[in-house]
Amino acid sequence: MVGEKKGSPLPDFYSPEFIRIRELILKNRHLVSIGIVHTSWHQEIVSRLKKGAIQVLLSAGLSERNIYLLRVFGSYELAYGALKMIHWLTGPYRAVVCLGVIIKGETYHDKVIADSVFNGLVELTIRYHCPVTAGIITAEDKRQAFERAGGKYGNKGMEAAWAALTSMLATPENLKVKGDVET
Repeated sequence: MVGEKKGSPLPDFYSPEFIRIRELILKNRHLVSIGIVHTSWHQEIVSRLKKGAIQVLLSAGLSERNIYLLRVFGSYELAYGALKMIHWLTGPYRAVVCLGVIIKGETYHDKVIADSVFNGLVELTIRYHCPVTAGIITAEDKRQAFERAGGKYGNKGMEAAWAALTSMLATPENLKVKGDVET
């Protein structure tokens, strides 16, 4: 990706891996649906996460018709929103991207919220066999959050969208053939 950070989990849009995923999506576009569940809190940051996620999904070959958006109140509600989205999405290739920001306050409530949210998303992934990825920033302050929403530390929304695509397409028929493994 242009301006890709060193060590970033995101591929270059022209890499063989990205092109392979794009070809799979274009071939199966009518079978793919992605939901994005995002929070109302910290909209100036969450909107950057959402924009990054949508950019990755569109670049990978999805059309806007295959991307569904749901806004929930705060990060604590992301798991419930993801559950609703799982039930609304159709087709064998589906995934949910959750986007939000949790900023540390004077108490430790941020840790309680973050633990609950991440555990809920993992449980949904396992229970429903549908990738639910987390583009959720946990930060000490807004400056740190902005740095992770398109700043010097990349965009967690883009990373979550890429994780959703690669997880969703990890099926036996899409796996690399023996001898095609990178070392």
